[in-house]
Amino acid sequence: MAHDAETITREFGQKLAARARHVCLFIGAGASRAVGLPDIAGLRKGIVDATGAADRDVIQGYIGQYDVEETLSRLRAIAALTEGGGEIDGIDSDRAKRLDAEISATIIKAVTIPPGTDMAAFVRLASWATRARYHQPVEIFTLNYDLAVEMGFEAVGGLWFDGFVGQLEAPFRDDLVDEVRPDPRVDLPSGVARLWKLHGSVNWRWQTPASGPRRVVRIGGSASGLAAAIYPSYEKYEESRRLPFVALMDRLRRSLALSETVVIVAGYSFSDEHFNELLFSAAERHPRTEVITLAYSSIPDRVLTRAAGTRNILALGQSEAVIGGERAGWTGDEVPGVYEKDKYLLGDFSRLASFLAYQPSADDAP
Repeated sequence: MAHDAETITREFGQKLAARARHVCLFIGAGASRAVGLPDIAGLRKGIVDATGAADRDVIQGYIGQYDVEETLSRLRAIAALTEGGGEIDGIDSDRAKRLDAEISATIIKAVTIPPGTDMAAFVRLASWATRARYHQPVEIFTLNYDLAVEMGFEAVGGLWFDGFVGQLEAPFRDDLVDEVRPDPRVDLPSGVARLWKLHGSVNWRWQTPASGPRRVVRIGGSASGLAAAIYPSYEKYEESRRLPFVALMDRLRRSLALSETVVIVAGYSFSDEHFNELLFSAAERHPRTEVITLAYSSIPDRVLTRAAGTRNILALGQSEAVIGGERAGWTGDEVPGVYEKDKYLLGDFSRLASFLAYQPSADDAP
């Protein structure tokens, strides 16, 4: 048995054509490679390479043991716990703060998109999201810190909402992110795409108002030198409830549970078990939710295992797929831009964006 690439691709398009569908896109660092930015492995290497010789061993150990966010959270925890003296892992408070700032600066530099970059993939993505006419808004969940999605929307004049309201120092409005909003007068129409940056952004920063608790705001450009706001932190639960991260995670959980949801997962390595479980559990608990994972090359083992036991998890890799619980290779006639030379290509984010851009809007579909 083999999966027919043309049939599967046509069915994929049909899923996107129904107005009743709630369509979500979940993207990771692999998507940003389409505009020349590093993936997770490249970002980790860049952090280590940019670290001074005196600190390289400790940072290499952290990066090897933890992910980027966990490394920064650990440094912030050390800075707080050793404020009055002492060391943890040979690091005192001043050194922890310095390393935090240096790593944050390295990340911002690494994911800043230079002028003149070919943004075609994200322009096509924004074109699709802007034309969509679903009953529910298109929701884009991203783990990336860069501004590629925003630049795509700007290029096509599309409308999107990211949870912040304002232009100069826009504060986060969790009431507008919640599924049930207390004031319908500020409800947004479904034609406005939602962009949820689950790990923050290079243009978020901390602000301490004259009165009230400090908060995260979105500014016009990169928050150079003020990067603490772009990562989840170690801070206690009560304080973190005031930050965007928890509200955005809640939004992801609610969105995955909505009826008739199709989640397209692209550019994501499945290296974060927390997000993996959210995606897989949504499919297992909600039979009318479909999770379509697209792998650039080989399908990760953890995805193969879950897709084999859950029929509404589809895993599409370059040389094989798991569809309806059946693992098999590809066959069939070539589909330009999608299936060529016996390889399924939608795991390449540029190819996926082109595929989406050529889909008819839900209004146009029969």
